[in-house]
Amino acid sequence: RLLLRPRSRRIQNNPKTSEDDMSVLELPYSQVFDLLHKMCTTVSPDCLSLMKKSAAKETNPEAKTFLETMLKNVELAGQKDKPVCQSPGFPSVWIRWGEAVQPNLTNLMGTITQAVIDATKQGYIRPSIVHPLTRFNPGDSSGRGVPNYELRYEKDLPYCEIVVSAKGCGAELPNVAKILTPA
Repeated sequence: RLLLRPRSRRIQNNPKTSEDDMSVLELPYSQVFDLLHKMCTTVSPDCLSLMKKSAAKETNPEAKTFLETMLKNVELAGQKDKPVCQSPGFPSVWIRWGEAVQPNLTNLMGTITQAVIDATKQGYIRPSIVHPLTRFNPGDSSGRGVPNYELRYEKDLPYCEIVVSAKGCGAELPNVAKILTPA
């Protein structure tokens, strides 16, 4: 998650900023790629702390072994610069901004998409995204609607927030098949 604030004090202290005073946000590729890399190769400190506490308290031997294996996996991922999960999932991006910061959405979305492609090619994201009808896989986690972008303008928001997440494509997306009896 990135929180980007305008650099001008005038903008921060004046919610009624004129268009000329607005910061235009363009994000460097390296910053976006670093965010994706971190998303794939680490677990947030709060989650890691909860995992450690759970492993310490767990009394069921199988569950304890499972939690300890997860913690070892996080440790090895950091040491070996590998993804924590073998299939981080469907790349999704949420961008929120307010009147004080005007993101260059074309630049941001192009930069994020390219960083997703490059992170996939470097092995941080699994290339499992396929066309829903043809099943064609470009091999780089790209395509129409990939990554998914959710854009939200909130007039009084004094910053731009960018959240990048990989929505799990495994157990989080259960499939249901039903056969309908013809009438």
